[in-house]
Amino acid sequence: MRSSTAALALITTSFIALASSTSNAEIAVSANDGKMVLENGVATVAIGGQSIKAPASVAQADGVLVGIRAENIQASASAPPNGATALMAETMVVEPLGSHLLVTATVEGQMVKVITRTDFPARPGTPIWLEPEPDKLRWLSAADGMALGV
Repeated sequence: MRSSTAALALITTSFIALASSTSNAEIAVSANDGKMVLENGVATVAIGGQSIKAPASVAQADGVLVGIRAENIQASASAPPNGATALMAETMVVEPLGSHLLVTATVEGQMVKVITRTDFPARPGTPIWLEPEPDKLRWLSAADGMALGV
């Protein structure tokens, strides 16, 4: 996992997607010096050229890790309507596992795993859009891995 120290207005962001609850696999998506913007009590944290909403308390950290399980990420085969927040990813591998697909994709060049229904139209090399469930996100300090008070 890449990490770097950042100035007060800049934070390093890592996005960690945990594979299904039956697996201990951990995939990290990280971006150096992600910009954080605080507006109306909500922080927006950059992951490469994309962003994700975060609680205001994240703004106090020099760097953050964002954790979520693969089953708590909604995947879409089409771009969301204007104003919707979703991370664009490139599909790398699609693994049929019986009751679901395990899709390996990259967000800003880093791998993430997502669980989808069996009829999800993902194909290697094609874009998909990922929207994490906000209440399932876990915010951790990049320095020590401790949970941030959110």
